Amino acid sequence: MAQPITPGSEITVSLPESAAADSQWLLELNNTDVSPLLVESEPGKLSLIPPSALPTGDHQLRLVEMTPAGDLHEHGVWTFTVRHSARFREAGLNARLDVTVSERLDEDNLPEPLPDSTVVDGGLRVGATAADGQWRSSAVVEALGTSRDPLEGSGRDGMSLGYVHVQGQHGPWQWTAGDQIPLSSTLLMQPVLRRGLSAGLSTEPVDVILWSLRTPPPGGGSALWTREPERRSDGASLTHRPIADAPESLSVTVSWLQGEGPSGNGEFGSGVLSDPETRSGEASSVALESWLFDERVHWQGEYAWSSQESDADSLSPGPALEEQRDEAWDTRLTWYPLRNWKLMGQPVAMSTGIERREVGTAFYSPTNPQMLADRSVLGGYGSLFWAGLSLQAYLGTQDDNVDDNPLLPVTELEQQSYSLGYAPLLNGNGWLGQPAFNLSWQNTDQDVSRAAALLSEGDLYRNQQMTASLAIQYPRWSWDLAHSRGRDRSEQTFLSDLETELSQLSVRLPMGERLTLEPYGQRAESMNRLLSDDDSTLSQAGMTLGMQWSRRVWSSLTYTWGRLEQDGADSQRLDDVQGSVNWQWRQPRGWVPGVSLNLGGQYYRQPVLDALDRENQWQVFAGVTASWARTGVRP
Repeated sequence: MAQPITPGSEITVSLPESAAADSQWLLELNNTDVSPLLVESEPGKLSLIPPSALPTGDHQLRLVEMTPAGDLHEHGVWTFTVRHSARFREAGLNARLDVTVSERLDEDNLPEPLPDSTVVDGGLRVGATAADGQWRSSAVVEALGTSRDPLEGSGRDGMSLGYVHVQGQHGPWQWTAGDQIPLSSTLLMQPVLRRGLSAGLSTEPVDVILWSLRTPPPGGGSALWTREPERRSDGASLTHRPIADAPESLSVTVSWLQGEGPSGNGEFGSGVLSDPETRSGEASSVALESWLFDERVHWQGEYAWSSQESDADSLSPGPALEEQRDEAWDTRLTWYPLRNWKLMGQPVAMSTGIERREVGTAFYSPTNPQMLADRSVLGGYGSLFWAGLSLQAYLGTQDDNVDDNPLLPVTELEQQSYSLGYAPLLNGNGWLGQPAFNLSWQNTDQDVSRAAALLSEGDLYRNQQMTASLAIQYPRWSWDLAHSRGRDRSEQTFLSDLETELSQLSVRLPMGERLTLEPYGQRAESMNRLLSDDDSTLSQAGMTLGMQWSRRVWSSLTYTWGRLEQDGADSQRLDDVQGSVNWQWRQPRGWVPGVSLNLGGQYYRQPVLDALDRENQWQVFAGVTASWARTGVRP
């Protein structure tokens, strides 16, 4: 066979010299007989041009000789690689750009401040891959833009890299730029995307990674990397798998990081808006992970220590805090007793485990600021999955004041959560259709076991939540029903006892080939058990009509009726009507953009406070969207 082979290349197979001159040849390509397509390009060689371009990657050929006597002799099985081109083994590109211009044609009684009458929004998504030899790279970039200020008064330009991830590999060396989670640590790093740079080395026994990341502010950000210390973290980790024959049996990870948290924006753990206090520090950990007994037992353990200091310029009263050091540890053991086990021909997955975690009073990691310090946790969990049935449970306790400070109270928190799900794979034609049922229950009880300060012994907080839902999908229509009920009680510092209920029903019903009806209803109740005149009920019902006039023209009309009833006040009626007509004028093709037009409007009527009249709000708007799409890379 000639090399290199590209998607449109001719495949040539050399025949063995020992073959009979009048033999017939059978050729299989990826287990498909392609013998009718064979052509004898020259003596001793057969050529094949596939009827369609072969995708890049590995493919298989099998050559069989049929002798004049009818005997079959297999002469070989070959695996060959189809390259994108002579330069790249793999290469791909997918790009799409959408730009929408909306114009508000008319309005009345819209709330102040009025948005701009002309708004421009855009979105770009680019995905690319390239590989050859020992190197490979890929990129995904999603950018958003708007002419509006996304955070009013922030002064931002409305441009944002919503998601960016560029990575490369050359042999054992790897690097990543953009959004990533470089470290898997229960104590050191919260599992959220951070933006920045990382690079490392990955081999069978050792992985090493260095990173410099920044947590994006609320609303996203456009910077790929920044020198500003706020929200930035720098760190490194090393993972070693000492058992070469069974690397999953034990891995040891040593990690270190330093950084500075957010300041002056009201985020959890960042100080308040009027106090631009920042918290910086260092944290390190040693983590062990092991799969034992034919991967039926999974154990994870981590020990971490940290040091932190607060900004000396803080506006908080009193002197600045000195450097504080503390430690934390976490371990969990999970047992999978039914590995590769089936019941009635269906695989069964079952697990059960226990977790134990203790976090010191002053423990702080810059990349995990939302983890509550001063906590001791003990919990057990389990799950079962079989034939669409799922059962999950968790039961745990959480105590505070781990240092047993006599000046502080001690609280004990019990948590329970159970869930049941059933979604069997049926053909969808019976009266049950394709059902999906879910039931969950959660309970939280917190008590004060030792009184101090403003807390006395006894009940402190209670919360219960129950949710049930049923959705059934038929070949032509579907419906779903959901109900939830909860109660939230606070017994001491702030007295409250609130009970809530929410019921929802929605149906999707196609009428013929073009019209679709989607009725829905909802009822929400709130009952204050301490204040009898603070109960409220909100009832809503509505209908959405969708019409596909042609392949390129469609419209929708939605009407929502609502009534709000509150004790001691007159009921209030709400009306909302929204509609739109859309026309896909042309599809994107190459560098020629696709164009779609839309015309829409909204009418909203609500009561005016302290008045018997009702206020009408409405607006009419039109828009045009241009789209460019590009797929593939020229060889």
